[in-house]
Amino acid sequence: MLKNVFFSLLIITGFAFIRSDDNDHYNQKNGVMLDGTDVVSILNNKPCDGDQKWNAKHNGLTYYFCSEKNKSTFEKNPEKYIPAFGGWCAYALAEEPQKVSINPENYKVVNGKLLLFYNAWGVNTLEKWNVWNDDQKYFKLAAENWVKLKAKK
Repeated sequence: MLKNVFFSLLIITGFAFIRSDDNDHYNQKNGVMLDGTDVVSILNNKPCDGDQKWNAKHNGLTYYFCSEKNKSTFEKNPEKYIPAFGGWCAYALAEEPQKVSINPENYKVVNGKLLLFYNAWGVNTLEKWNVWNDDQKYFKLAAENWVKLKAKK
């Protein structure tokens, strides 16, 4: 209960982990997704910071990788590794259309899509998502809110 109140207050007050720039729909900085975290390494259960020497571009965004192998794996099937909802927290999007930062070690695959979640300050949104116990319903809700959020200018 207290964690729910704390999480809600953080969203309402616009705490630092919430990105509010409507022109920036993707969790990127200077065109690099997820602060350079290797998206292939996330799905291998070993998230690591990528290196710019192993980079690939997809849909105008740059992805960094920990190895040439991970880069090659990504390039063969980028849609498998690209995070859903612009790389923002899926739980926050299901709750209301908010762009909330993520922890790359907090993820789940639903409908073949990589979902990422926030985990800091005693709030683990993957745990909250799992309590809902209805991936399909909340994936759909997050997807609907993502469309609404992207429509805002």
